[in-house]
Amino acid sequence: MSDRRIQDIEVIDMTGSGDNTLKLNLDDLLDASTSTNILKVLGNSGDKVNAAGFSDSTIDKTVDGITYDVYTHGDANTGANVELWVQQEVVLF
Repeated sequence: MSDRRIQDIEVIDMTGSGDNTLKLNLDDLLDASTSTNILKVLGNSGDKVNAAGFSDSTIDKTVDGITYDVYTHGDANTGANVELWVQQEVVLF
């Protein structure tokens, strides 16, 4: 995602268009969502998210009938904390 021109995105939907891979990092999430620091990723089996540095919070969240695995990342220098919500069918690596 690494393009600072992309801002205020709350959801990325990868469903229905083949097997996709999304690569992002802490800065991408901070740039994507300036209001909540939460990014939801929707997808199907075969879709993947490459998000180095994120930790599994072991918490699941269900919103509008969709269950997400919640991953977290924090920056000790800035105090920034973000959550990456990944639909359970999607693999995080």
